Amino acid sequence: IQAQTGTGKTYFVKNVLVPYMDKYEHMLIVSNRVNLKRQIKIDLLNKLGKEIPKDLKELDNIKTINGITILAYHQIAYLRNRQDNGLDMLNLNYYDYIVCDECHWFLSDASFTNLTELAWEELIRTRHRNAITIYISATIEDIMPTIEGTYNKYVEKGSGLKNKLYKYTTGIDYSYLNPYYFNKIEDIAYTIKNADIKDGKWLVFVTSIKNAEFIKDKIGNKKKVGIITSKTDKDNEDLKSIIKDSKFNSDVLICTKVLDNGVNIVDEQVKNIVIMAWDRVTFIQELGRVRIVIDNPYEINLYIPKSNKKAFRSLAKTTSKKLELIDKYSKDIKEFKAEYRNNKNKLPDDIFYVTDEGYELNKLGYGKVIKDDNFYNNIINKFSKGSN
Repeated sequence: IQAQTGTGKTYFVKNVLVPYMDKYEHMLIVSNRVNLKRQIKIDLLNKLGKEIPKDLKELDNIKTINGITILAYHQIAYLRNRQDNGLDMLNLNYYDYIVCDECHWFLSDASFTNLTELAWEELIRTRHRNAITIYISATIEDIMPTIEGTYNKYVEKGSGLKNKLYKYTTGIDYSYLNPYYFNKIEDIAYTIKNADIKDGKWLVFVTSIKNAEFIKDKIGNKKKVGIITSKTDKDNEDLKSIIKDSKFNSDVLICTKVLDNGVNIVDEQVKNIVIMAWDRVTFIQELGRVRIVIDNPYEINLYIPKSNKKAFRSLAKTTSKKLELIDKYSKDIKEFKAEYRNNKNKLPDDIFYVTDEGYELNKLGYGKVIKDDNFYNNIINKFSKGSN
């Protein structure tokens, strides 16, 4: 299922599919972020009329609700790894429905972790005959070819696979956005600082904690500013409010990528969004954190930073080095192993992982590097042609 963020993909799962299940059936919902897992649990508990835990630790300890298990992709990868090493058995044939929420995770997170390939092996390449598997994302296009390719591969082998592949999509409408551009981070910091409180709250997505702290420092005491990162404590006021009520209390909430997927913010006071992401998938996902009623949306101001050729050249340099390593690995594995035997820390762990035999190439990480390299160089070429 591919549909614009906020058009009800997970709503369909929780409010249509869950009530449709027979009592003896079981569902697995796999999610890509801790906070999204928490929000899904709260929604299910509310839906089923069950008590909501008072603190996040208690909520995190809940794994199954009325035959519905909620796990993270990382947990699936961890269990698959243990199975591959003869430690545990991972058997998902127990489930009648497997829902891979925000399934773009397989590729989007491949740029910084090789766990994605293990989850991909289990949830896309491994067949679970009893399960209807549902892949959901607003940005499914990158991972769609591997889903289709794997399905077609099984059919061609005469595996007796009876399942059919269905694709659903909706139209996309971003006409509710008023886009603006800024040159430097100082510019957006002072824009936020000087904005009138009555003009609404601000949700700011940054690419580093350093940027978050810089903006907060520039705003000073003019507004209440909150920051959420991967290290934010569970007792953080804004984080708890988002998970439980889909709202935040600060005038300005600055977030890193930790809040970019699946989490809902339903608050018409959030009228300004700043997005500093480098790639399209992250950009669309961050934009989609603020839920709007697509049939009757309110206007949102979207602020986007201008970038220069130098920044993209720096990014392309990183992907180029990774591609050189992959080329060296592919041409002469023995030479590669000899060179990096005692220098494993010099290898990017999104591309290579260590096995008993030596090194293996992370296929998803490789695919993501190629995509990123093509994107960066395409942008550089556009600069070369005189484009702003």
